[in-house]
Amino acid sequence: MAYSNMCGTGMGADFVLAWPNAEISFMAPEVAANVVYRRKIDESDDVKAAREQAERQIRAAGAPWKAAGLHLLEDVIDPRDTRRVLSRILSLARGSDGGHRSQRLLANWPTTF
Repeated sequence: MAYSNMCGTGMGADFVLAWPNAEISFMAPEVAANVVYRRKIDESDDVKAAREQAERQIRAAGAPWKAAGLHLLEDVIDPRDTRRVLSRILSLARGSDGGHRSQRLLANWPTTF
């Protein structure tokens, strides 16, 4: 939900990045499995295995790769590269001549409520 609430599509972010372990989902996989697959889990002969399978499916669906493929993220970066990537992004936001600042304000709130 953080993606949608803070900087999702249409929110005006200059860059949206994710680490490979990001979860882009409507809730935690453990909870989502019960919401989405409750009946299937309850009707299973092996409830524990069914719940684990449901959690794996939710995790796979919420991985950042699909979002990146749909261009909802600029990139999925290695956490070890975070400092270098953020430095480059801030440099780009500063402007090509290095002297201009972005016109964006600190808050990135939607314009309609």
